[in-house]
Amino acid sequence: MRAAAELGITKVRLTGGEPLVRLGLVDLVSSLAAVPGVDDLSMTTNGILLPRYATALAEAGLQDVAQDIIRREIQERPKILVVGGKDGFSSPLVESAIGLAKRVACEIVALNCVPTGTEARKRSSASGEELFKDFHSRASTAVQLFASRAAEEGVHFRHVVKQGTVGSCVRELENEVSRLSFVLTESDSAQQGRFEASIPVFSVNK
Repeated sequence: MRAAAELGITKVRLTGGEPLVRLGLVDLVSSLAAVPGVDDLSMTTNGILLPRYATALAEAGLQDVAQDIIRREIQERPKILVVGGKDGFSSPLVESAIGLAKRVACEIVALNCVPTGTEARKRSSASGEELFKDFHSRASTAVQLFASRAAEEGVHFRHVVKQGTVGSCVRELENEVSRLSFVLTESDSAQQGRFEASIPVFSVNK
């Protein structure tokens, strides 16, 4: 394999028969992943034995299995949806969300909703697309403190910006994100938004 890599071969796929029945497969994957120049190592499998070997193969350097494990872990991880108010995410909301996420081992999905309709247009003469881009940029900057605090506490975190009312954005995410356990928002946002969700909604006082 080293000779092939020196000739410019960078992608390697293990096929079969069925590679997972081969003795020493994990060691083979580890040795192939260590070859300088090999930057794409994958495998074709029927998947029957994959649950038994997936973690070891991923750690050995089998990239497509590693990516599949990461995707599966993200999908199966329970999540808290934290809805920011018009001023972003207040300190009480941030600390409450992080505390809850640590206690119940949840990922935080932080949501900002871009105002739409006549209310948004009254504030600006810009087009809807320009408003969204401007809001998205400001929200992505403002959420950095929240993201940093989550990282400090070892809490998985992601940030989402959507356009619409709080209620419509929450309902959208309920359909898009698996295992949302509950919604956490500020009390004034909950009162102003008056939204319904299929999961529990809790509010935090500023």
